[in-house]
Parts: sequence; C-alpha cells; structure tokens
Amino acid sequence: MKKCLIFVIILILLVGLVGCAGGEIGFEGVVNRVETEQNMAYATVIKQHKELFAPKLPENIMFSTSGLDTELKPGDRFKGDYLSGTIDGQRVRVVCVTVLSE
Repeated sequence: MKKCLIFVIILILLVGLVGCAGGEIGFEGVVNRVETEQNMAYATVIKQHKELFAPKLPENIMFSTSGLDTELKPGDRFKGDYLSGTIDGQRVRVVCVTVLSE
C-alpha cells in the first residue's frame, strides 16, 4: 500500500513537470497601450488559466505583437496563450491572441 501511494505521488509530480515544460498557457487581458513602431503591446491580465506548477503572470505584461495574426488596439479585451517558460519580469512571449467581442 505504501509503495502504491509513493508511486501515485511520483506520477502526479511527473505529469505536473511535463505540463509546465514550455507549454502554452491561456490567459485573458485588456490592452492598455500599443506601440506600433516597436511592435509592442502592454496589457493588464484579468484571468489566467490554471496549470499545475505553471508560473503566475504578473498583473501587467508587455509582449511583442510581431508574428501575431490579430491587430490590437487600446481597450481591446482578448484571450491569448503564452509560453510558460518565457516570463521575464513583465515581458512575456505571447504566441496567439483573439480579441473578444463585447
């Protein structure tokens, strides 16, 4: 019984570690400012999807808009995905964005 419990705990930890090893994690935010010339957007995070062992996003983030298919404007509410291993202060690698309709 003890061996089984230890095995289950190790299995849960391994699944959690695999899940946070650079995977995409969803979040929602509101665009505060867009700097078109620098291809940068600044946003407030309003919701972050829960992932085991995933680092938490800061309340305010900045990310590159180059490579994104969606043009963002200040005030846009959006959902997006970021790579979990790319949080550097307020800078985050966002890989896709969808503007939410009101």
